[in-house]
Amino acid sequence: MDKLKELFNLPDIVPEEVSDTTNVPATLMNHTETDGDDSEMDSDFDLARRTLRKLVETSSDTLDEAILLAKNSEHPRAYEVVGQIMKTVSEVSKDLLTLREQKQKIVSSMGTKKEPDTIRQQNNIVFAGSTQDLLNMIEQKKKDSI
Repeated sequence: MDKLKELFNLPDIVPEEVSDTTNVPATLMNHTETDGDDSEMDSDFDLARRTLRKLVETSSDTLDEAILLAKNSEHPRAYEVVGQIMKTVSEVSKDLLTLREQKQKIVSSMGTKKEPDTIRQQNNIVFAGSTQDLLNMIEQKKKDSI
């Protein structure tokens, strides 16, 4: 540790002592029971979107450099790598679009929330007979409908 301080010219850091724990800052989470799912979904979507966009941007820069390298070296492996990077960039771009579509589906389904389906009337139809009797009844219905 001392070698690192010396190498990077870091000053000595003395930790502060905390005598009173009532004034210790705490991190508050902005989370309520009603909007927890929505805000969590939004933050997950934003994180995934930012990550995918950064991957596309970084991959695009890498692709440009790989193309230059492939042109200069004229090596078949370099061109193969360029093809792989192009495929990866297109897949990540598709994933970004798919993510947006999925969020739209979720939001639209949440907008049409309704009461849970309740059974207002249930008719239980029970057939007491053999399989042959049931087949005969079905054939008879078909004949009657013709």
